[in-house]
Amino acid sequence: MKLREAREADIDALAQLATEAYRLGFAEILEPQALDQRGPAFFAAHLRPALRDIHVAESVQGILGFSKVTTSHLDMLFVAPQAQGSGAGTALLRRAEAQGLCTLECFRDNHLARAFYERRGWTLSQSYEREFIGRRRGFVLYSRARGRRHRQGPSMSLMREETLSCGARAADFLRRGLDPALAVGDTMRGRAISRIEMLGRGSSSHAGTLLRYAFAAQGGLSVSAAMPSLAANPASMPHMRQCALLAISQSGRSPDLLRYAGAAREAGAYVVGIINADESPLGGMVEHQIPCCAGVELAVVATKSVVMSMLAGLGVLAGFSGDRLLLGSLRDLPARLEQAAACDWSALGRAIAGARAVYFIGRGADLGIAKELALKVAEAVGVPALAFSSAEILHGPLAAVSAQTPVIGVVSDAHGLASVLTALERARGQGALTLLAHGLVRIAGTPPPQLVLPEAVGTLADALLPLLPAYLAIEAAAAAAGRDPDQPFGLSKVTQTL
Repeated sequence: MKLREAREADIDALAQLATEAYRLGFAEILEPQALDQRGPAFFAAHLRPALRDIHVAESVQGILGFSKVTTSHLDMLFVAPQAQGSGAGTALLRRAEAQGLCTLECFRDNHLARAFYERRGWTLSQSYEREFIGRRRGFVLYSRARGRRHRQGPSMSLMREETLSCGARAADFLRRGLDPALAVGDTMRGRAISRIEMLGRGSSSHAGTLLRYAFAAQGGLSVSAAMPSLAANPASMPHMRQCALLAISQSGRSPDLLRYAGAAREAGAYVVGIINADESPLGGMVEHQIPCCAGVELAVVATKSVVMSMLAGLGVLAGFSGDRLLLGSLRDLPARLEQAAACDWSALGRAIAGARAVYFIGRGADLGIAKELALKVAEAVGVPALAFSSAEILHGPLAAVSAQTPVIGVVSDAHGLASVLTALERARGQGALTLLAHGLVRIAGTPPPQLVLPEAVGTLADALLPLLPAYLAIEAAAAAAGRDPDQPFGLSKVTQTL
């Protein structure tokens, strides 16, 4: 996504966007006849003379939203209905703030907009009534001191906001990204692909861990993690023939990933990208790019881009395997993600506080989740965290477990439950606090979870659900420790490795 000044050629598109956003946003506030008075012609007439005051947020899909600021007052801020949760509104507001925005007005009953501004540090200055479209209506005025930087609190961080947007982002993926993902899977089947490699670093690598298990368990493929250092020697790449490479990246800019993807494609691999950036060097190298649909991600500690990468990869698997049960569970995922975000995992935050180190364990697809959560604890809270298979922890790492190292088990698949329970029991025997997360309420004899999840439906989509309540608990733990999860010390949003 990028921001730019509006142009004359944008007027019709901006007017149509404003009309759609206006009707959606004010449907419960204004009567139908009042809504009808604000159509494309009305907005075009008001926007055309004010082009120099308008900034546009756009991606390769088109215009996402726009803002209009006059004399340090926000006249308009509209985001296209399909771009809600993409970060366009936040980016436009920040641009306006940087240029001296001081005041803005909302309908008194526009609670969603008011919450949006209040999370960003805007202060309610006045509540009043005035004439608007033939009636006196309630309004509120918000203000922000010129040049004041907003210090975000625990409930206002970008990490929290972006985590909470995952349900909306998943719904957008179903509209724009699922069909391309299914088509990639169908192409893999048509090309008789027998192997798949996952390429990624950090959180993208953890998404690959989950997907390696998924493609082996349900796709029947030989799977492996890509080794980018091999690209330095082209003679080492013949194994990539009849292989698919799934390149997962937030920015698509890391030199080592670019080299490997290029070498793999030259060696005959079918290279597919799951890249959150709409335009990137990696995107220009792949044969097909699946829309990630996470929208711009502003917090350094990634959340929604991770969830959406996993969802996109499972969409490819559904296309490859023809698994209708998996496909149905992906279609249900937006609502289930919303349910997961409402789960109370404050016990995880308390366990992290004061810990010398934290262990996460899982089995199968849950190992990728365990790795991702360990990374988030290290990034956001600054506490060393490790992830192991619930079997592997018994082969040595258990020796470091103590009362100062809580152990958290994550289970989405009943097949891994016994292994996780055994590891947790051994950890408790060494004095460790243990927590168990699962939604396996249908399994007889399953111990109740301390970290509750929505009921599992028995597909790989269940594995994504722990991410949201865990992200929120970790964000709260970071805030309690006085750390900024949006900008952790020593880290940046785009990491480039050689």
